[in-house]
Amino acid sequence: MSEKNDKTAYSPLDAYSATDALKLGLEGGAEPEQFANSGNSSISVNDLEKRVCYFSLGGDQALKAFQKYHLDGSSSQDQHEELKLMVLQRLYFAIIMFDIVIFHCSDPLRSELIYEILSEHVDWIESGRIRFIANNDINDWQADYTTYITRKYKAYQTGFFAKLEADSLRQPHITQTYTQKVIDLLGKSKYFVRKDATNSSQFTSLLKDDIKHNNEQIVIGLDCEEDNLFSHVKQFAIEKTIYQLAHAQYYGTSTQNTIENVFDPKMISSIFRNMRSALDKGRAVARPAIVEAIKNELHEPTELQESIFDAITLRMDLLYCRMNAGKHLILESHPSYEEHTLYQLKCFNLYLKKFGYKHSSVEQLTAQQVSRLASSREISDFRRIFLASMADTHEQNNFTMKIWSITTVFNDRCKRLLPEDFEKHFSEISSILGKS
Repeated sequence: MSEKNDKTAYSPLDAYSATDALKLGLEGGAEPEQFANSGNSSISVNDLEKRVCYFSLGGDQALKAFQKYHLDGSSSQDQHEELKLMVLQRLYFAIIMFDIVIFHCSDPLRSELIYEILSEHVDWIESGRIRFIANNDINDWQADYTTYITRKYKAYQTGFFAKLEADSLRQPHITQTYTQKVIDLLGKSKYFVRKDATNSSQFTSLLKDDIKHNNEQIVIGLDCEEDNLFSHVKQFAIEKTIYQLAHAQYYGTSTQNTIENVFDPKMISSIFRNMRSALDKGRAVARPAIVEAIKNELHEPTELQESIFDAITLRMDLLYCRMNAGKHLILESHPSYEEHTLYQLKCFNLYLKKFGYKHSSVEQLTAQQVSRLASSREISDFRRIFLASMADTHEQNNFTMKIWSITTVFNDRCKRLLPEDFEKHFSEISSILGKS
C-alpha cells in the first residue's frame, strides 16, 4: 500500500526535513521563547516558533481509542492507573522532544485523567511548555470558558449526529465545582493559542475534502496476511480518506473471491449528501458523526464493519487535530500511527538507556528530570541524533525489517550516529539520567 501525501490530516513525517529543522535556531537550552510575557497574550498556532506538537492523546476520542487498543478487558481501577502511566510517559516524551506541547482547552474538562495529569505538572503550564487552544471568544478563562462550553454543547445538540460529542461535555463528573477546577488550571497559562483562521484549516473544509470522490479504491483480501484488515486495519486512516474508508471493498473465501462492498454505496452516498447539506447550513458535525450515521442504518455491524468504524473514527479525530495543530506536527500515540513516524516510544527508551542506567526509560523519569532534560544546552543534538537514527531505521524498512526487528536496526543506526565520546559530548544529559 503506497503512502499518500495528504495535507488534510496527519501524514508520516518526512525524516530528513525533520532532522534539518532541528538545526534552525535551536542551539543552547530549549527554554521556548523565554516565556517572559506579563499578563496573557493571544497568538496564532501557526505563529508559534521552535519545535511544537499537538498532543492528540489529550482528546477524548484519541484517548478512548488508545485505551481500547491497550487495556480492553482490564478492571476499571487497573485501567486508570495503567492508562495514566502510559499517557504520562508519552507526555514526558513530548516535553523532551518539543519546546511547546499543545492541548485543546476542552481536554481536561472532558477527561478527569487529563486534568489529573496536567494538575500534577502545573509548572509546565505556567512556563508555557504546555499551552491550550482557545476559541476566539475566550479572552478570559474565568469569564468566558463556561459560556464557550455551553455554546458548543448547544451547537452539538442540534448538529449532525453530534449527540455523543454533546454528551461528552455533560458527563457526570463535569459539575460546577469540577468545571471551576479546570478553569483555574487553564488560568495558570499566560497564553491563548488561536486556531489557524484560513478556510483550508477549518474542520468543515477538511471534512468536505475528505469525503470527495476518490478513484483509488481500498480492496481488502481477508485471507491474505499482508492485506489482512484484522491485522493492521487502522493504519488505513493514515493515508486513506473517509471517502475511501466508507467505500472499502473486500474479498475472500467467504465471498468465493468475489469483490463486495463493506457498506452499501447508496447508503454512504445518502449519508454524505445529508452531511454536506448540514455543513452548508452551518450545523455542527462531530467527530463520531459518520460512524453514528452508518450505525443508525445497520441492524448489527459485522466484525469487518466494526474495524472500518475504528479506522474512520481515527481519521475523523486526525482531521480535528489538524484543525487545531495548524502547520505543526500531531504527536499521535495510537500504535497504528506511531509505527510509521519518527516518534516511537520503545525506540526512545532504547536511546535513553545509552545515556543512563541499564534500565533507564521514560517510565522511570521524574518530572524534574524531564524539565532538566528539556532545558539542557545539549538537547538539540540529543533530539537530532534520535530523529536521525529513527529516519535511518525507517529507510531500511523495505528490506532490513524482514530480517531484524525495528529495535535491532535502531540500535545499529544509533551506534553509527552517536559520537564515540558521546558521554563526554552529552555530559549534562548523562548526569541527569544518572550515568555519571
